[in-house]
Amino acid sequence: MNSLVNFSEGFESWPPAGWTIINAGTGNNWINGSSAYEGSGSLYYPYTSSAPANTCLLYTSPSPRDRTRSR
Repeated sequence: MNSLVNFSEGFESWPPAGWTIINAGTGNNWINGSSAYEGSGSLYYPYTSSAPANTCLLYTSPSPRDRTRSR
């Protein structure tokens, strides 16, 4: 059974609860910004050509039900 789940996350607090940042390279880190589609916080990764990126931003939740929240 496949189903689509709408998911909304605010990045007003940093890092957001339930998110893990892994930076295993020498590139930049994820940055909390103020330019957002909705709300006042955003997330972005600034590219750099001088250092390879090897970074992930992961969200973990104990159950699918926890991932179906709305603002």
